[in-house]
Formats: sequence, structure tokens, C-alpha cells
Amino acid sequence: IRRESTRQAVLRAGADYVLNLSQQDMHDALLVITEGKGPTMAFDTVGGELFEPCLNLLSRKGRLIAITMSGPRRVCFNMVNFFRRELRFIGVDSFSLNTTACSAILSQLRPCFEAGILRPLSLARCYPFEQAIAAYHQAQQGGLDGKVVLTMHQHA
Repeated sequence: IRRESTRQAVLRAGADYVLNLSQQDMHDALLVITEGKGPTMAFDTVGGELFEPCLNLLSRKGRLIAITMSGPRRVCFNMVNFFRRELRFIGVDSFSLNTTACSAILSQLRPCFEAGILRPLSLARCYPFEQAIAAYHQAQQGGLDGKVVLTMHQHA
């Protein structure tokens, strides 16, 4: 996280550890948590500036899964280190998935939600679609404990 206000929502969603990157060094904190080994998997939802640090933190045979990219589209990393540690880089293109593919993924995740292994993030506020701009500004402003959701009203 980058704002302390989101810590509780992340913990409620099932995180064992929460790092505030505005207050903690990611490298040092993850090495403490993993007893010096580094994580076996990292989900990079930022890209750009965090790509190489995430890759460098992985344990031997670790996997970096990139979900999205913000900031620079090009990254630089040490290929020899990548090969010698037998790391894996996996890109996920969710934009290419249609509703049927998304439904299949959600169906596979459903048992984990039902068993409490995965938990949805809390809902901070719902906005009707007509107030999408206000919802966007609220989400950008931050400080919410949960997600902002747009609702669609069906017309009779």
C-alpha cells in the first residue's frame, strides 16, 4: 500500500502482512518476512518502477506475474541473474478475456471465497452510473475503506 488508510481493508481481505511503501523499504521488509529467502511469487500490479525490484526480491525459481502497467512501458533487468536464479515472468492480459473467460475464472475462484480462503474487499460506497465522474474523483482522492462501485439501473 502507499496510504495507511488502506491497511485495514487489505488485512480484512486476508493479507498476512501489509507493507506501506511510503514508510517501509520493500526489499528489507520482504527479506525479514521471508526469513531472508524472498517471496516465491509476486503479483506486480504497478509495473514500471517496481518491476526490477520485485524481480530481484524473488526466491530461486520464483515467479513474477505482471497484471498491469503504469508509468514507463520499458523495463531493464539483469538477464544473467534472471537465468541463474531460474526465475519466471508471466504476463496476464485481462483485456483479452471476454465475459465467458472471466466467468470461468470466477467459477474456479468461487470455492476459495466460499471457504473463506479468499475474501472480497469491502464496499466503501455505491454510485449510480450517472454519477461516475463523482465516483472517479472519490476513488482518486483515496482515504476510503473499500471499493467504489458504479451501479446500473435497468429501465422498465
